[in-house]
Amino acid sequence: MRILITGGSGFIGTNAVDAYKKRSEAVLSIDIRLPRKSANSDVHQTVDIRDAEAVRNAISAFKPTHLLHLAAKTGMDEDDPEVFSANTKGTQNVIDACVAVGTLKHAIFTSSLLVCELGYIPTHEEDYCPPNLYGESKRDMEVLIRQQGKALPFTWTIVRPTAIWGPWFEMPYNLFFKTVSRGLYVHTGWKDITKPNCYVGNALFIMQKIFEYADQRVHQRMFYLVDYPQLSVRQWANNIQKELGRPWPIPTLQRLLSTVSRQLELY
Repeated sequence: MRILITGGSGFIGTNAVDAYKKRSEAVLSIDIRLPRKSANSDVHQTVDIRDAEAVRNAISAFKPTHLLHLAAKTGMDEDDPEVFSANTKGTQNVIDACVAVGTLKHAIFTSSLLVCELGYIPTHEEDYCPPNLYGESKRDMEVLIRQQGKALPFTWTIVRPTAIWGPWFEMPYNLFFKTVSRGLYVHTGWKDITKPNCYVGNALFIMQKIFEYADQRVHQRMFYLVDYPQLSVRQWANNIQKELGRPWPIPTLQRLLSTVSRQLELY
């Protein structure tokens, strides 16, 4: 493999660069940001994927056989569609450069759960209802890939990550772990809320398997990146608590309040 990783300085990208370097694969990471891990500087090239010429030059020089397209602009509260041009124009620049170089065998394009609003269960892969401009930009990315469909001279797959966590992760999941580790997390209710999540190493394992299949099982298809069995937030927090060497379960707010109320009644 000669694997091109766009967004290689991000959370998932940093782990992906590590994984493929350990496999002794030829790796090129392109990102507008410098690597967050200095050891990955040897495979990094600073490129803004919105710059078609820079993308074309980097890809034509490297001649990738596989593409892991992770580069994206995120943001839940942005109100200017142009902010997300990396997700659309940038993706098209990467596709055009890969088509021009003619060496690519398989591309994995990373989309988002937010092509549909939270709680909405799509009836098919192209059933969209994005809740914000970020979700719209990821929907538009999926649409532009599907529109080119069979004309693309390589196998392509779309993946939608769930809540990915692990080394180098960012807000809000690192805050969740830190809150639990400092003993500040309290369950607010008795209802178990299931939140799909996936350890970053497992997400990369799934994507590598998609590369290995490279046939009609994965071509022009979409997959979610998620761990099974799915856990509730309560179970997840309690598991973190246990791994920290604390055998007692995390308290629930209602129980704390009722305990305090009983103590007050005694007085």
